[in-house]
Amino acid sequence: MRGTILIKMNKKDLKTKVNQLNAEVTHELNGVSRQVRDEILERLENRQLCGLMGWKEVNVGETQHGFITPFSDKPYHIGYMRFKDSWDWLMPVVEKIADIKSWSLNATLEWLSESQDMDGLYTKEDVYEAVLQFILK
Repeated sequence: MRGTILIKMNKKDLKTKVNQLNAEVTHELNGVSRQVRDEILERLENRQLCGLMGWKEVNVGETQHGFITPFSDKPYHIGYMRFKDSWDWLMPVVEKIADIKSWSLNATLEWLSESQDMDGLYTKEDVYEAVLQFILK
């Protein structure tokens, strides 16, 4: 890949580097308000969810990013995505996970609910958290 530098590290060195970067990011965010931190985190989560869905990332203006989604012909800004608070946005992600696992939608929801101790009660918040856990594993 052009512009990419590949560095071989053993597992211990890689873990140390990741911890160092996490500490640096945490230090940088300490001076930022909780609301701004939450917005940054949600944008990172949105980017992960868009990646899982296979949506194409595009520039929206000079410094901002968005994705082409099935919801609009125009690029959708990463900060305005509604995965966290809309079943219309979240359920296609659950369906994608069902496709990846080759499971039915009901089996996927049951599996996601078990990962959050939901006992069959599917709140948006709990399903959203379970989907993020799936992506991060």
